[in-house]
Amino acid sequence: MAKSGKTEVPIAIIGGGAAGVWQAAALTMLGAREITIVEPNEALGRGLAYSTTNRGHLLNVTADKLDAHPLDGFEGFIPWLERHGLTAEETYFPRKVYGDYIGDVVATIRDRARLSHLRARARSLTPVHGGFRVTLENGDAFHAKQVVLALGNLKPRRLASTQLAGLAEDPWNIPQADMAGAREVVVAGTGLTAIDAVLSVANVSPEARFTLAANRPFMPPSDARNVAWPEAADLRPDRPSRLWRTVIAEIRSNPDLDWIAVVEALKTRTSEFWQGWSQADRATFARHGLRHWLHHRHRTPPPSHQSINQLIAEGRLTLCRGRISDIRKGPAGLALRIGDRDMQADLVINATGPSVDPRDEPLLSSALDDGLITPDPLGLGLKVDASGRSVASDGSSVEGLYILGAWTRGVFFEVVPLPMLRKHAMNIASIASRQASLQTG
Repeated sequence: MAKSGKTEVPIAIIGGGAAGVWQAAALTMLGAREITIVEPNEALGRGLAYSTTNRGHLLNVTADKLDAHPLDGFEGFIPWLERHGLTAEETYFPRKVYGDYIGDVVATIRDRARLSHLRARARSLTPVHGGFRVTLENGDAFHAKQVVLALGNLKPRRLASTQLAGLAEDPWNIPQADMAGAREVVVAGTGLTAIDAVLSVANVSPEARFTLAANRPFMPPSDARNVAWPEAADLRPDRPSRLWRTVIAEIRSNPDLDWIAVVEALKTRTSEFWQGWSQADRATFARHGLRHWLHHRHRTPPPSHQSINQLIAEGRLTLCRGRISDIRKGPAGLALRIGDRDMQADLVINATGPSVDPRDEPLLSSALDDGLITPDPLGLGLKVDASGRSVASDGSSVEGLYILGAWTRGVFFEVVPLPMLRKHAMNIASIASRQASLQTG
């Protein structure tokens, strides 16, 4: 990919996963003709989610949901599928397929604007006159008048302080040799990433046995097609406890109402509910309800769910309550502890979920030191204002610095669905375009 030799750019997007690409698309819709994306990976748009080549790693929603509210002038996912001879709207396609689609979105952006891809990691972000100085890991630096942080999820916090053979701290990059030789596998976590890790290992090691460990070891339920619950439009919950009681009472009193229909309806309004609650109510929900919501909100693609159930039926997969600790080299593989239980394993996989500590990302740590960003008080991400601008340590909005995607969960709550991501990207693009007009006018 091309590397820009310019020392000043009008707008830089740091992070070239799906969020970064949709931000670039939104900017071109509003007239941007020069965009720089800082992303170390060769392919733009894939990120962690869509870079997998394992066709058993499936999208956990159907194609029609990914196609909702596409940006004007960009081909929707379903038309793209039809053009490639893949027409089933209700199919759970491999995530690689969506990554291929995003690749064509990138091509469209290139047709509309000069898109520079700097294949490097951004190391620091410093405020300077007229914008920001972005320094890369290789020591190169450039000046950007505006910056969008679209970093996506970080890797999980490490399970061990040192590297150990057979310990995969990155669940998306498990060495093939470790998977092929694994007979006893322990996975830290029971969510969707853990399921992908199990399916990856099972695909190359058909005799492997799996123990999935978590403090609350329950696995995501299977997704199912459903019509959203219409009564959700009438809900006006002024606090989470009232919403919780209303929903539970409705599900229990109506035997014909599928809980998935309720969740599907509620997810379109969770950002509205969240932003209407006080900080104390948000904290209450984060402490008592968030885990349950995420469990029902992020469901497993039915084919993956069937594979996991088959492993359970065969006695090859069990759940274990407790946190993994004390991992060390054992007489044969790894020795570890789950809660108060000692175990041996050939392979241990860290699928505990992404870190939300900005100190775990050098760029965010630098911005934190300079007062450009502020952690969300609930530990869900970073503070932004209603427009997506970063909130500085003094409480003011930082002109020209925007945050998109997973790191805005503490403010917008529902930031994962692609329609919501594209909506936020358009909001940022609108403000950035006006700011660019002021700078050049």
